[in-house]
Amino acid sequence: MLGSDWPVHVSPLTRIVPLSPRVGGGWGTIVVTSANGAAALGRLGLDPRIPVVAVGERTAEAARQAGFAARMRGPDAAGLARALIADPPPGPVLHLRGAEGAGDIAGTLRAAGLPCEEVIAYRQEDAVPTDAALSLLAGGAPVAVPLYSPASARRLAALPIRAPLLVAALSPAVASVAAAMAPERLVVASEPAGAFILRELRALVLP
Repeated sequence: MLGSDWPVHVSPLTRIVPLSPRVGGGWGTIVVTSANGAAALGRLGLDPRIPVVAVGERTAEAARQAGFAARMRGPDAAGLARALIADPPPGPVLHLRGAEGAGDIAGTLRAAGLPCEEVIAYRQEDAVPTDAALSLLAGGAPVAVPLYSPASARRLAALPIRAPLLVAALSPAVASVAAAMAPERLVVASEPAGAFILRELRALVLP
């Protein structure tokens, strides 16, 4: 994708640990805000007849693959909350989320009079970078990095970095954390979706 001058090295900054909390029943709608949240739908034994609303089409597709009828209601958490307040879904609402997450969908919906509870379905932990990744970050050649969350940006910032960074951030919230690393270039995806962040990354490294 990036050409022979920019070999791709994969070294995740975050490790996902699935959890199996008790979620009970009686939910009218389920909200998922990540593919990891969607993956928890089946693991938690939720009824596949419950409609699912998702942040982003990728998350909605992950919910469909888990056997649930899902539709996207917003490109990010704030947009989804606005959509649900404007057009309330059947309640009560269950939000499956990770231990780390931007925004407070459950609190926002409750403040608008919609019953909503959140359940932590997975937690995020630091992943150990590969030796190759650490070597690249410690070198003198530019390193292009896509960052998908503020937590990932903080994890990157905690590593020893000497290389010039070219950062493509998923959102302004991610960019604000990444800016503390003083990257050589920092751009924000025009929409908070994977395809857009990869497009920005490509624009950073290709003439």
